Amino acid sequence: MVPGGGEEGTSIFDQDSEQSKPLLGDDYDRDGASSAALPAGAKKKVAEYLSAAEESVSVVHRVLHGLYGHLPREDVPRIVWLSLTLFAIIGGFWLLDSLKDTVLEGTVGLEYQPRAKLVSVAVTLLLVIQYNRLVDSCSKPTLFYILGACYTLLFLLVSLVLRTAPLGLANWGTRPARVIGWVSFVAIESYGSLAVALFWAFTNATVDLEAAKASYGLVIAGAQIGAIIGSTAATLPMHNESLHVWHLYAAGGLCPALMALLVRGYVFFFGNNLPRERLTNIQGTVDSALNGLKLVLRHQYVALLFGISCLYEVVLTILDYQMKVLGVEMFRETAGDEADERMASLMGHFGQTTNSLSLLMSLFGTSLCVRLLGLRKTLRIFPTLLVVAVVTSFFAPSLSFLFVAVAILKGLTYALNEPCKEMLYLPTSDAIKFKAKGWIDVFGSRCAKGVGSFVTLSSRGDRRRLATYGGVASFLISLILLGVSYVMGGHFDALIKSGEIVGAGEDGDDSGNAGAPPSHRGDGLGTTGGVELPPPASGDEASRQWRGRGEGEGGWSERPSLSTLRTVDV
Repeated sequence: MVPGGGEEGTSIFDQDSEQSKPLLGDDYDRDGASSAALPAGAKKKVAEYLSAAEESVSVVHRVLHGLYGHLPREDVPRIVWLSLTLFAIIGGFWLLDSLKDTVLEGTVGLEYQPRAKLVSVAVTLLLVIQYNRLVDSCSKPTLFYILGACYTLLFLLVSLVLRTAPLGLANWGTRPARVIGWVSFVAIESYGSLAVALFWAFTNATVDLEAAKASYGLVIAGAQIGAIIGSTAATLPMHNESLHVWHLYAAGGLCPALMALLVRGYVFFFGNNLPRERLTNIQGTVDSALNGLKLVLRHQYVALLFGISCLYEVVLTILDYQMKVLGVEMFRETAGDEADERMASLMGHFGQTTNSLSLLMSLFGTSLCVRLLGLRKTLRIFPTLLVVAVVTSFFAPSLSFLFVAVAILKGLTYALNEPCKEMLYLPTSDAIKFKAKGWIDVFGSRCAKGVGSFVTLSSRGDRRRLATYGGVASFLISLILLGVSYVMGGHFDALIKSGEIVGAGEDGDDSGNAGAPPSHRGDGLGTTGGVELPPPASGDEASRQWRGRGEGEGGWSERPSLSTLRTVDV
């Protein structure tokens, strides 16, 4: 038996699992001695109830298995805890993100948003350098604790400043010298990037490919519930005059602390599946804080990952800014002194719409799409829809269309594109998972938004010029992203079929040997420090390899990680 309550390898979604056994136990006989004390009528009703209940359970199991595939029972508590952690991160971020532009508009002016995004790029660069240094010297849970403490203190300080009349939102004057608006904007943007990147790096190092296919949709669903709650909270000042923006800011500021507490609980209950000893092997590979960027430039596969992760951010930045400019213009004309609250309410409703769509997709579509279509074809869905949205918005740049289009695109980003992107990291080394991913998700994402901000700046506040310049740039970039998705899918399938790991066994990285028993280590197959397992017979089997097997079934007792497979320099 395992901690989850079933036999090793049993899925909670399998019809033949323990949950589908008779509800009253194996020793209950409907017609035997155990039922003799029941009246005949009661016996018949009990039998009918049990038959109906067992059929219902069977149907539920079939539906869940069809949606999510094989999710081992022993993994369920761990996946739920990870989902709760992402719930805290995303819930707090969406609450703060819904207030981000409201605070900027009330202190500095929304016309400075493109400049604020460029400032966030520079600040994030400094933070990524420090992040890479901490990766070398700290365990992953410690990184969460540091991040949670720093951002909680920063957000609470900003909320206190926003409360004061001379410095906060009560001062109706907007001017670039009001530092609090810049600090708030950069803090929220950097928190979202760092916290989410660290969470997925931590998760990818502890989950194998098959478990990822079955569980990432559930993890994302928990995040979207948090996002819906956070964005809904941003609309409360419109319905309760006693609530103000600074109240909500303080509430969102406590979420980084909750994130750190949940990570501490994860380590306590489930252990840290990425031992510190593996980090010391990677530590020797780092000659400078630019190691993450070096990995991106060194490996073609990682460079393509950079494109998948960042190109769409340019397009969404342009479309999102177009939507907000139209919204601010409308509220300035119609709402007067309540323009800030109306704008916050609009962004709150936008968050509700986006994350409701994302929640439905993550619950009922993410795992199903990946398993039925395969990751290669699923990668093409989002870029295709992005091209369609850009072309349509060029000819119909209205607030209502942009609201719907950007909500759908962001919903698909969170529910479909992000999980697929995270799966692409599975056949990579630990150095790439943490260092290259840190650069891609944090600095690369900020740079992409900075490029989008340059495009919006070129419009000089002219709405028509913004639609023209932004439309042309968005169309070209979305076409490039579609091409990258085609190439990336082919690379991923090739790695899965060959069992190769990108970047392992080089520069002292020992992730190619991590997790394998001594008899399977260091045979040098493929490249230095690599380990090779026999390739599967077919593509379908390739997508199901990397599942742990018991020793009696020809495997070793511990589940082999991706890093036990043959390494390669791609």
